[in-house]
This record gives sequence, C-alpha cells and structure tokens, in this order.
Amino acid sequence: MIPDSLGPLPASTEVHVFVPATQQQQGPFAPDIVVEMARSGSIPPDASVWHAEATEWYPLSRFLARQGPTPATAPANAAPLRPIREAISYEGPSPAACVVRGIAAGFATALAGGGAWVAVSIAVGIRIP
Repeated sequence: MIPDSLGPLPASTEVHVFVPATQQQQGPFAPDIVVEMARSGSIPPDASVWHAEATEWYPLSRFLARQGPTPATAPANAAPLRPIREAISYEGPSPAACVVRGIAAGFATALAGGGAWVAVSIAVGIRIP
C-alpha cells in the first residue's frame, strides 16, 4: 500500500486503473489524466489504481486524496454553486425539422386515407353526391 503521507505522483508516473464492474484494466495513464477521468465520471468510484510505487492495487479515492484537490473540488465552507448548463451534443434533426416532418407525415397519411376511401367507395359502388 501507499503511505498517506506521500505527496502527489510525478507526471511521468504510469498509472493503471482497474474497473471491477467490467473486470478490465485500463492504462497506463498520467496521474493528472486519471484525476480528470475520475472527475468527469469516466472511472467509477469503486475503481482501483496501481503504479510502480504501489505494492498492490489500492482504492481510487486514496489515489485522488494523494493527488490533492482538483479544480472541481470546492472547499468545505464554499457556498453551493448553481448548476451550469453545459453544451449539449445532440445528434439528429433539429426540432424545427421534426415539426416539418410531422406535418408532412400527417398530410401524407390523410392523402393516403382519402385515396383508400375513394378506392373502396368506387369498388363497392358508393357515389358521393
């Protein structure tokens, strides 16, 4: 295990990450990349890490504590922040395109239904006055 008194790992250290849910090992990564991946949620909190200074795998939380606070970590006495609306990556048609497609689909359905009604009325001999 790693003593808690040690400081952050040097940037040249290769850190390996083990994700228990998928039973997969990932890496090696630089320590700051592992911190960023943990902050963004790319690594689950129950992951373990290993590097050359470690004698065995140890919890990601201990690794993060050793690396020190990240920019996303607020002091304990900080006021809660309002959520920031992040840019949304939306793939697909725009809402306006969806409306136009909906109107076109409704018109095509009405036209097809009217055509079917005319065809059936002709087939059975119903006349429209």
